[in-house]
Amino acid sequence: MKDFKLRGKTIRHIRMLHGLSATKLGELADIDRNFLTQIEREIRTMSYKNHFRILRALRELGVSDSHVIAITLLIEDYERQQKEEQQQ
Repeated sequence: MKDFKLRGKTIRHIRMLHGLSATKLGELADIDRNFLTQIEREIRTMSYKNHFRILRALRELGVSDSHVIAITLLIEDYERQQKEEQQQ
């Protein structure tokens, strides 16, 4: 079993599913909007402190840990399929 890592793409998908702007999620997580969007695009990495800030903000919105994991697995599966298609 591999360690779970909150991914930027997961954050963006969940944020969009809940109809939130990056500004609003940034406010909830106490993270600058520009930094948050860089995390979402996976240009920047996040510290453990920001990792937990974002998870806490998502939980306040009613997003369960199971939901976060499910979205992450869907994204990883999609990326794996895309990579396989490119190799063919």
